[in-house]
Amino acid sequence: MSETAAEDWRERAAQLREHGVPDQRANVVALREQEHSYSEIASELGFGADNDDRSQVGYHLDAYRDQREDAEWLIEYGPEL
Repeated sequence: MSETAAEDWRERAAQLREHGVPDQRANVVALREQEHSYSEIASELGFGADNDDRSQVGYHLDAYRDQREDAEWLIEYGPEL
């Protein structure tokens, strides 16, 4: 990974953390947004080489999507509550 690309995903991860996304999840999401594969993300973040470790990537992406859906629902319906 080039130095510029590494700075880009770290900057994006910092933005996500500022909005309440947990550290590891922010890192995973930032790398995935740059279209890295699950294996590349696991390797970059030191998750390990076996499938159980790589499954953490999917776990964090699913959790982020759920968190985002909840936030979008609150934006739309929260004022009515």
